[in-house]
Amino acid sequence: MIRRLLSIGLLASLGACSAMSPGHRGAAQPDAASQAGSTASSDTVCDSTPVLSLVGKVLTPQLTERARAQSHSGTVRVVRPGEVMTMEYDPARLNFIVDGQSKVIALHCG
Repeated sequence: MIRRLLSIGLLASLGACSAMSPGHRGAAQPDAASQAGSTASSDTVCDSTPVLSLVGKVLTPQLTERARAQSHSGTVRVVRPGEVMTMEYDPARLNFIVDGQSKVIALHCG
């Protein structure tokens, strides 16, 4: 009886996993503010080299938009301390990693 219940539970959980759509995203989604100005097409490729000098500066909406434009990225994601960062790769996205005072400690495309 226990084996039968375990088998049914296993099949049910496998069925739930396969029911997810391929584009399903996990925990953290970028908020609307972090994607402001994302009007680029899907063939845009980010280049973080022109904006590497922003490391150490305080992140503001104006700085974010200027960096997005200079890096030719389609979207921007800001990751703050304690936030979960999903691992999907987006070649058109510029990622800002900031500390508790919104100071940029790292940035990269992907």
